[in-house]
Amino acid sequence: MNTNSIPTTTFEAYEILDNMLSREEKMDAIAKTGEEFAEEEHFGLGVWIRNNWFYAAETQEQQDSVAELLDGRSSAIIYAPDMLSCRFLEHYHEHLLAAVA
Repeated sequence: MNTNSIPTTTFEAYEILDNMLSREEKMDAIAKTGEEFAEEEHFGLGVWIRNNWFYAAETQEQQDSVAELLDGRSSAIIYAPDMLSCRFLEHYHEHLLAAVA
């Protein structure tokens, strides 16, 4: 999966992040709570998500689609990109926990 592409499904988004992070980075994330992970990655992985997925969307329709993907709802309510990426990082943290279970 190309890390430069905008994911269209949660599975694709998780796959992109899984390929970006090393095993050590994933284990470090798992050792934290979802909130701690999202806070610590706000200016790292969170910025990458905002720049490469949300802001890279070329149309409002694409931005809406990315917002729904990041927010995890069928109708995204939170459109502040910072909040979207933090929420998604918390979801990604749950994905990581499930992967080691």
